[in-house]
Amino acid sequence: MRTDVDAFLCRLARELRPRTNESVDALLLRMRGELPEPWQHEDITALASEETAGHVTAFLDVLEHGLDATEIEAPPQSL
Repeated sequence: MRTDVDAFLCRLARELRPRTNESVDALLLRMRGELPEPWQHEDITALASEETAGHVTAFLDVLEHGLDATEIEAPPQSL
């Protein structure tokens, strides 16, 4: 039986999933501000965008399905 916390996290993930791109953009903006040097390289910029999207999606999967974070594999594009 799921707890109230599990149900809340599941609902939260479902509500955030349609806004995944917004979450990714916010994270990337923050990373650019704190680590400006890597963003001068196009290949790193493209990889960071793809990788961040994969991690956000994986995180939402953990919340939505009540998984242990160790039960999921890192996204294939992870560094």
